[in-house]
Amino acid sequence: MREDFFRIHKGYLVNMKYVERYSRTEVQMKNGKRLLISKYKYQDFIKAYLEYITKDGR
Repeated sequence: MREDFFRIHKGYLVNMKYVERYSRTEVQMKNGKRLLISKYKYQDFIKAYLEYITKDGR
């Protein structure tokens, strides 16, 4: 289950299951909250999120 979580910023650890959308600067969660994403974490987040959504037909 650890692959379900990703640290997008030193203050935010997100559960990929609840990510609704993302942009270069923030991740929007299904509950409407918008969280800042570190510019240093963005590329790794994209890679991890794409792996997450393609795994097991999600």
